Amino acid sequence: MSAPHNHAGGPYGTTTMNCTCGDPDGPHPDFRFDEPLDRNDVLDQLTEETERLGLYADKKNESIPEFLQDMQQELIRAEKLHPPYNSYHEAYAVILEELDEFWEIVRMKTEARNPKDARDELIQIAVTAWRTSRDLDLKSK
Repeated sequence: MSAPHNHAGGPYGTTTMNCTCGDPDGPHPDFRFDEPLDRNDVLDQLTEETERLGLYADKKNESIPEFLQDMQQELIRAEKLHPPYNSYHEAYAVILEELDEFWEIVRMKTEARNPKDARDELIQIAVTAWRTSRDLDLKSK
């Protein structure tokens, strides 16, 4: 692994971060976004960087951007069907419902499980968590 190096910029502005990714050719390309972010441009940038670094979300080589694109499609679908969450209690109930649906799959015998259904439920859980954070205006700082 190489020594830590800086990445100039990032998808959220022009900050630098200490990187220990192991890439001896760091720093990585500058990811500056001086104009409003376009989702497709960000996904394209993430896909390129993910492929360049060989980063994948799982052992079957599904890239992180692929999972995010599926989350985006689920978000569009969910927002057409359901209004924004108004409270922690409401969001908790929806997250719990999605988690229970995944739990039903987990409880099945291995040969009866459908991996696509399990993945779909996980995407719904992730989208619900993201919507909760956005709808309730939860900030990290």
